[in-house]
Amino acid sequence: MLQFLKKIKITHIRKTTLNMFFALLVIKLAGFLRDILVVKYFGLSALVDVYLYALVVPTLLYGVISYSFSNYFIPNYLLNKERFKENENLIKQYAFYILLIFIVLSFLLSLFFSLGLPELLINLNSSLFATESLKTTFVGFSQWVAVYFFFYSLATLFTALLQAEHHYNSSIYPQILIPLTSVVLVWTAHNTLGLSSAVYGLAWGAVLSFALLLIFIKKRGLITFKIHFSDIARFHQAKNLREFWYLLIAFSFPSLMSFIDSNIAAFLATALGISILSHLSEWHANKKIPKIADAIQRGIIFATLFLIPFCSFIIIFAPHIVTILYQRGNFTEADTLTVSQILQSHIFSVYLNFLLILAYRVISSLEKNKFFLKLYLVLFLTKMILNYIFVNLWGIVGLPLASLVMNFAGTLAVYYYLNQHIPFLEAHFSKRFLNILSATLGFGILFYFFQIPFANIKILNQFLIGVTCFLMMYSLFLLSIIKSLRSTTGGRQII
Repeated sequence: MLQFLKKIKITHIRKTTLNMFFALLVIKLAGFLRDILVVKYFGLSALVDVYLYALVVPTLLYGVISYSFSNYFIPNYLLNKERFKENENLIKQYAFYILLIFIVLSFLLSLFFSLGLPELLINLNSSLFATESLKTTFVGFSQWVAVYFFFYSLATLFTALLQAEHHYNSSIYPQILIPLTSVVLVWTAHNTLGLSSAVYGLAWGAVLSFALLLIFIKKRGLITFKIHFSDIARFHQAKNLREFWYLLIAFSFPSLMSFIDSNIAAFLATALGISILSHLSEWHANKKIPKIADAIQRGIIFATLFLIPFCSFIIIFAPHIVTILYQRGNFTEADTLTVSQILQSHIFSVYLNFLLILAYRVISSLEKNKFFLKLYLVLFLTKMILNYIFVNLWGIVGLPLASLVMNFAGTLAVYYYLNQHIPFLEAHFSKRFLNILSATLGFGILFYFFQIPFANIKILNQFLIGVTCFLMMYSLFLLSIIKSLRSTTGGRQII
């Protein structure tokens, strides 16, 4: 097994994906640590509610804008880089031109978050503010959150620019400063600054992250801070600007956050999306369609080989996981059963979400973002109808089942559309995919029957034995599958 693993070639995309995965994981863990410290020092109180309330709208809007912008900017930047290859300074001016637009947009939104939004939110939810002191505190939090939003939004451009030029580590690691600064301030200054320490940490972390990204950008000479207004007409392309608005409107539907970034697949899928989008955009700019088709095929095979067995394991051991983590105090055995059923109903959405994020990146690289407007409207309406029907039939378990059905329908629609522009569903690939899907599902069924004899031992021991046996069996399964695939592809790398 070890000898086989040594032969696996660590390509640039694979290495980048792993780096992005661990960087994103560190960012999430730092944010989780900050939340733990907030709860430890300030408990569950009206003040914490106000703090969270101040973050809701700016955080949501940042997620929409940053995802839309990176999917818009990287393909267009690389296309313009190809257009302006005779004059390297023009592409630097183009980056500065986009930065100026982004500064204006971010400043106007930040102004709204600090001046108009607090009063609006107080009026919408007046019961949250029992005293004038809470209102004053909320306004103060909102103003610092606006500073955080402004610099974090500007950093989005620098992040996208670095990723377009394949400087992935430089693009992601400065973002760790945001939750890390907040952790340090809450830990060291909670007695003197109170809960404001968390908000100050976010704001100063965003400033430090922006400054560090700016240093990286300047060091690599990717932007100039001079622009010749006579060249602006060359930068302005109405079609390209429409691509951004298509994404922004589509991703503003309420289903966005649950559809893009609410589950286990998010880390790996986002990491892969970061590492592959600039390559896809370059291949599209250079008309290398077969390479894009090959990348889609590899992504689908990768997801099927790794995520289907993982989802099968979670379905089998969901009651054990929930019992070990949560069943204590007021969390009863009945609660464990309900949560386990929800987890089991939802888990295959992890696989589908991975495939969807991969497809979104490809479609964005092709500048076909108008498709998302129709897709998200249909999915949003479908989800509402399915929620109503499934909840009436199965109660709360109907919600994850509705999401699963919606994601399945969305996956079929997206890949059908994608195949119209990048033909990747050739007969040999379809046959290979169905064989791998059958094998991975068969592995899950086999493992289910294998672990039955251990059902009568203590739940923790049963779970530990299950994890050990799963890893051993899955390693042998993966080894045999990859060897089989290589024998049918002449030794070519298939993932």
